[in-house]
Amino acid sequence: MQHIAIPQDQGFSFGHSINDLFRLMMDLERQPEGAVTLDFSQCRFLNPIFLLGARLIAQHYQRLGRPIILNTQCHNRFFHEYLQLTHFTEGFQPATLSAEACNEVLQGYYPKTYLPLTVFPLGLSDEATSIRENLQAAIASHIKTRLSLSGQVYESVSYLITEMVNNINDHSRQQHGYLFTQFYSSKGYIDIGFADIGIGFLGSYQLTGHSTISTHEAAIRAGRLGQSTKDDPQRGFGFRTSRSLLVDGLGGKYFLFSGDAFLYNDKETPETIRTLKINPLIAWPGALVAMRIPMIASQDFNIYTYLE
Repeated sequence: MQHIAIPQDQGFSFGHSINDLFRLMMDLERQPEGAVTLDFSQCRFLNPIFLLGARLIAQHYQRLGRPIILNTQCHNRFFHEYLQLTHFTEGFQPATLSAEACNEVLQGYYPKTYLPLTVFPLGLSDEATSIRENLQAAIASHIKTRLSLSGQVYESVSYLITEMVNNINDHSRQQHGYLFTQFYSSKGYIDIGFADIGIGFLGSYQLTGHSTISTHEAAIRAGRLGQSTKDDPQRGFGFRTSRSLLVDGLGGKYFLFSGDAFLYNDKETPETIRTLKINPLIAWPGALVAMRIPMIASQDFNIYTYLE
């Protein structure tokens, strides 16, 4: 059996966790055929963005018939407990609970600096829609109360969560979406990751007749410009609105990864869209969005400046 050791400690660098995810994907592609163990046994601290990515990449390989084993028997008992409490292996699934029970579970995380890795149902049914809406409201409310967020920052967090969950529901063509969040109160920000292992930006455009969009990079650029995959020309603005609100408005960090292309933007870094050149086999099977959201906005911040 092949073995990949997961980094012990990523620190707080937003980019470090993303680079580690790239390396993990590259390491998996380099392994010969057969089962692979992702070994977390030496880990002490990992960013939720990396953990979400690692968990879903393992699931993607398993879905393709490649056995991936997650060794979460960590020597560090605090990190071992963290993986258990965040439901890292199986994911917290509110679809198996009533709305009241789901809210009760999330309320149990009030003393914690994180919420569980959550699996939410996709689809147009009343049941799936109700579960998503309740989940979005519960998470946003929990973050507001736990971190004592101001009105405008809370509205922004709530908008970003709702917009990303809705985008996954609209475009992934899957049964489930995923999110994972961690609070860093002493550092003044929140990290949230949203992901699916569906058809990605390119697949979404191609399945709706946009045959001239033929690469993942072109698909991300089309999304950045607000080109909708739907018949309604008013749809398709959520991606660029969320990025603008987070980066231009709040001064946060934004990363999007779909196929072999990614977009990165923060206040100091101009918006960059690139195709990965490390290895042509490395590609995210769907879409992964990572956000670092500041907990305090500037005095002149107005959320409605950024909403289209």
